[in-house]
Amino acid sequence: MRDDTELHFNSIHEYGEYCLSLGDKRPAGAGVISEVERSHSWTGGMTYSQALKMALYGGNWIEGARELQSVDINEMVDRIAQVLEPTIVLAPAGGAVDIGEYLNNSPECFYGFEQQEQPRPIVRMGVNINLKSDTTLDQSINFGRAVLAVITALEQQGRSVELTVIHKSRSSGESKGFKMTLVLKQAGQAWDAASAAFALAHPAFSRRLGFRAIESDPNYWRLSKEGYGNGLGNEEGYDVFIPYNLESGRSNTPQGALDHVMEFVRTQAPELAR
Repeated sequence: MRDDTELHFNSIHEYGEYCLSLGDKRPAGAGVISEVERSHSWTGGMTYSQALKMALYGGNWIEGARELQSVDINEMVDRIAQVLEPTIVLAPAGGAVDIGEYLNNSPECFYGFEQQEQPRPIVRMGVNINLKSDTTLDQSINFGRAVLAVITALEQQGRSVELTVIHKSRSSGESKGFKMTLVLKQAGQAWDAASAAFALAHPAFSRRLGFRAIESDPNYWRLSKEGYGNGLGNEEGYDVFIPYNLESGRSNTPQGALDHVMEFVRTQAPELAR
């Protein structure tokens, strides 16, 4: 049985360097869809060379960052915050008293909301960015915007989010396959909006760079002859994992995409939600 191919990167630039190192090398018979001209909706209007150049510059997709902000993310964040449980600590002063601690004469008898002195609890989130074949540019942008809004809300509620994006692909019926993981945001690290937009919302990140890595993979290049496989399957090691989206239509609107992402927060990490 073939082993999994597992590639790990700590930045978009590092991923770009890897793709650059592949050059034109492919096993005989491997697919070349990563470099074939396709519709604007399917590729986001970006060729492989353009996607590679953007990755080498750290994924600096300025237009995408503006597009994510074209819908009021702050309003989305406020809606999410209404169903998230804020991080609570006990403090010597605050807005609400803990009756049990008060009766025990504890000086730290008030509930306080975490600000900056205490360590912020870390939430590890993984997002499978492999796109179903019928997923459009607009759907991809709505999905990326929803993920960004959820992470922003979690951090505003006193948590620190570590985000890893994952491109996984395998043949139907097989348990092993190709997997690339990339740490897009470390816990405590501020967002780079342009890089986040490229990795979470631009189809070329998956269909240009991800497909190119599969086409040269010694174990799983044949996936490039099988529609590049599918991204089914869960991942361990995350508090919240957003899996391969089989229902791309749910991201037709920003609200639909947000509802879809929040379902996984509620079911996988109920302690984060009221």
